[in-house]
Amino acid sequence: MAGKHTANQRLTHPLDTGEWIHKPTSELRRMYRGIRHRALQVGFGTADAFDAAVRAQVGTAKSPIPWVRVAQKITIPCPKCKATGIYQWGAKMEYSGPCFACGGTGHQNDADWRRNWGYWTREDTRASIDPFYNAYPAGRQ
Repeated sequence: MAGKHTANQRLTHPLDTGEWIHKPTSELRRMYRGIRHRALQVGFGTADAFDAAVRAQVGTAKSPIPWVRVAQKITIPCPKCKATGIYQWGAKMEYSGPCFACGGTGHQNDADWRRNWGYWTREDTRASIDPFYNAYPAGRQ
């Protein structure tokens, strides 16, 4: 049953537990590239700009461990709320509330992006399944 999880198990990411510190250099570099890729998807800019922001805080460290630690904490202005922390929606009547993408802080880091990805993919999956599921009630057995 390898790879199967029950509903009661909480899945943890290696970045949340600190287990990643003992990983080989190649794995740490892969993790750094993943963090950089997520930052670029959210709107950080270019890979060179991300590397420069991390390098400014890391300095001359050769080990990938500080690079991963700093990359996790690099923040960008939240594109959903335009860095205000308050999300507004509506056409004729405007509504507002705390931004769900950044948690009301106005900026996002890697942990926010991973949380949002889980939420957005779950909602996308549900939206693509529900029309079929609701149209064919006999198939719900």
